Amino acid sequence: MASSFTATINRTSDRTSDRTSLDITGTYTAPSTASAGQTTIHTVASASATNGTALTESDSTVPTRPATAPALLASVDMGRLPTPMPGALTLTLTTAPTGCSPVTLATIVVVGITGPATSAPPIPSTTPSPPSG
Repeated sequence: MASSFTATINRTSDRTSDRTSLDITGTYTAPSTASAGQTTIHTVASASATNGTALTESDSTVPTRPATAPALLASVDMGRLPTPMPGALTLTLTTAPTGCSPVTLATIVVVGITGPATSAPPIPSTTPSPPSG
C-alpha cells in the first residue's frame, strides 16, 4: 500500500505571541511496510517571485502508523516571509524514510496570501468648544 495524505489549510493567529501562521492539518499514513513510530514531514515554502528559492522551512513530527486523527503536518510562520508578502506560496511537503531518498507527499499552492490585518490608528476625538456667550 502506498502512503496516503489528506490536509486542511488554516490561517491561525496566536495573540499571546503575536504570531500568524499558515497551518496544514490532516492525516498521513505511511506505506504498510513502514514500522510504527514517528515520521518527520519537512515543508519548504517558496514563491514564484523568488524563482522557487526557499523562503522558509519547517519540520513536523507525526505518528507513522496508524493515522487515526488529524495532526499538524506543517506550519509556516507568516512573519518569516518577505515584505511585501508574495500573493501565492508553493508548499512542498516531503518525508525521508530511513535509508531512502526524500519522497514528495504533496505540493500545495496557496493563493491570495495577505499579511496580517493591521489595526487602524486611533482617530483623535475633538473636544467641543464651550458655547460662547
